[in-house]
Amino acid sequence: MVYDNHDDELESADESTHRDFVRNLTVEELILLKLREELYEGNWSALENDLVDRLQCRPLIYKISRRIKRDLESLKKLRSYEQKNKVDLLAILPTSPKFVEGENEWIN
Repeated sequence: MVYDNHDDELESADESTHRDFVRNLTVEELILLKLREELYEGNWSALENDLVDRLQCRPLIYKISRRIKRDLESLKKLRSYEQKNKVDLLAILPTSPKFVEGENEWIN
């Protein structure tokens, strides 16, 4: 597992602050965390490069283009938080969260 600019052992000075941050993530941001882990071996840069490459392909459907731009902004937010706090946000998520459609929430 690779984390940009992180030590092998991630430590948290304020675990409750990190949990609060994770609780306030959007569904899209939670999906990005999962994608980073499952498809990009924990590497934000690889995910970002892939999104940028997809964004630069022509022609693009406008809705998809807007989603990629939103995902890139979310990626920057998540990466910045992890780097600043030396924490792996995915490790704070429940072990097997499931999204409840229509209720916009994650459950264990």
